[in-house]
Amino acid sequence: MGEPKEEEKKEVTLHGTSDYSPEVKKMLKGWQGGPVYGPGYNKVLETEWDPLPQAQKVKGLEEGEEGLKEITWKQLREDYGFAKPATGCVLVGDVSQRDKNNWQYQKHVKLRDRDGTEQAVFFYVDEPGRWSYDEMHVGSLMVVRNPAMHRFMDGQDGMRLEDERLVAQVIHRPLNDTKRMDYASGMRENGNRKFKEEKFEDAVEYYETALNHVTGSGFHDAPAALRAEAREMELKCHNNIAAAAAKLKNYVGAIEHSNKALAINPKSAKAHFRLGTSHAARGNDKEAQKAFNKALEHAAADPSVSVGQIKTELAKVMGDYNAQKNSMKGMYSGFLGGKSQFGPKKGMSALSGGSLTEITSACNFRDLTLFKKVKGKRLHKALLYRSSTLCNASDEDIKVLVKEYGIKTVLDLRSAEERAANPNDKKLSDFTRVSAKEDPYTLDVVETVEGEKAVADVFKEDRVVVEVDMVTEMCWEKLSQQQKAVYYLFIYLCQQASGKAYVTQNSLGMMEGPGELYREVLDTQYPYILYLMRKLADPGNYPVVISCDLGKDMTALLSLLVLGCLGADDTALVDDFMQSQADIWDSQRKASAAALTKAGVDASFAYVEYDTVATLLDFLDGRYCGVAGYLAHIGFKGEEQAALRKAFTKE
Repeated sequence: MGEPKEEEKKEVTLHGTSDYSPEVKKMLKGWQGGPVYGPGYNKVLETEWDPLPQAQKVKGLEEGEEGLKEITWKQLREDYGFAKPATGCVLVGDVSQRDKNNWQYQKHVKLRDRDGTEQAVFFYVDEPGRWSYDEMHVGSLMVVRNPAMHRFMDGQDGMRLEDERLVAQVIHRPLNDTKRMDYASGMRENGNRKFKEEKFEDAVEYYETALNHVTGSGFHDAPAALRAEAREMELKCHNNIAAAAAKLKNYVGAIEHSNKALAINPKSAKAHFRLGTSHAARGNDKEAQKAFNKALEHAAADPSVSVGQIKTELAKVMGDYNAQKNSMKGMYSGFLGGKSQFGPKKGMSALSGGSLTEITSACNFRDLTLFKKVKGKRLHKALLYRSSTLCNASDEDIKVLVKEYGIKTVLDLRSAEERAANPNDKKLSDFTRVSAKEDPYTLDVVETVEGEKAVADVFKEDRVVVEVDMVTEMCWEKLSQQQKAVYYLFIYLCQQASGKAYVTQNSLGMMEGPGELYREVLDTQYPYILYLMRKLADPGNYPVVISCDLGKDMTALLSLLVLGCLGADDTALVDDFMQSQADIWDSQRKASAAALTKAGVDASFAYVEYDTVATLLDFLDGRYCGVAGYLAHIGFKGEEQAALRKAFTKE
């Protein structure tokens, strides 16, 4: 079956079972993180497997007993409903999915019957004596005696087994490569049907589980033709997921799977086309043009997408891109308060519409306002960026940032220890360093600068790097008086490294991941956050780069507050937050995880996870009625919020 045509579908409200939307993610109960194998119609059921003869040999079922009558999930629901068990019947099926993440806490599988229908089966038996959980693998046969339908609290239908005698037998049957391909093909077809029904979140689940059948440990020793078929199936599934993710407006996911498809086949016109439409939807017209041009280059050899369709989308992007360049001419001089003090030699002319050189040596660098509109209004670009520390950038990229991007202010949110190991004065020698620290008595943030120049004049006349350390302050505040005394003892004994490690272990080391860190910073470091938001509300400070070590913690937190203040919805906030998962280099992530583990901190602090931002948004909504409510609570009230929005949005 060919892939569904996206253009025939309409946007739908997210309400299904995929983890591609924040709304749906919160509803999932146990299948998060990717199942081992997943739901779908299996051709093997019709051709190779007849369950009833095996059921007749099940231990505990006497010859001629009514229990030999086989029943399907559909018959069980229609004939018996949720009121009573199907006494005298057996439901025979194969295990098509087993939750790998939560198995030790709640054992549950999905059971596929003869008709290809799947439902969840949850077990409430600790140590069964008649059968073994070890036999419950994908492909195993299971026979349930006197089955009864049950509706769980999350709305999922299935079966709840509290008596081990209800499971008559489990027969382990390992999968071979041919069956893997049949499973994958059936699941992809099921995904295509869901796509046509506009149930995109369900389609994603089918496509993902099809992928699990054709990737991993299988097909190493298979014939070359079967291996090639598996790779082709993998390519199709990634393209399918990209299409469904785009329908769900999860453009980061669509870009990720398009790139995975291109890793398999760099000449896939469809993958290039999907990549282009996703970049265009995020407002990244330059990358969209590259992808569409690549799609045109390979379209002749890949008839899955038409040349006319590619040219149409390319024309749209070119029109937006050129219109954007023309409309931006002269905009920045007015925004920055008249004629630029730096003049054209400092690169401000580059901001009037010319394309900017890409920054490649600093990971996680991007324009914070990549999406095109917020509440119906377009956003000015090339004003606010987020990044990992610029101290790791090359000299060439620093020159580009100064001369082309015209960066005026860098907000460096690293800890004092991180700055000591990699100081700003080495790379950002053209910037004046301003240290911002909280006065413990007044709670005001006090700025200090080296030399005789007044701080106000520095911000007015110089390029500035503002150094703000919220994490160290927060860690210190979490210590008890006794723990602080122990720290001072380490310092007295000239054991500074041991003292710092002690503080880290008793603050960050006691947290359950970055989500708790973010909440602590929001609650305790609000003077710094208010100070930073006011810096961002001053048009004289732009263009600005917000940065920290990897650009994923304090940078992500401040970026979320800025975007939320501009009116971005939860989907856009999650989109920007999760982009760091793709933009941080693996080498840096692994090095960070190793350093955290060595310091006694959970390695999860090195990773970007959906649950972190979802929990953070729930926290802000529940305690402060959203980002705007939090900002008003700390003193960044209506007029200041309106000024920030006015600076960024076009009427």
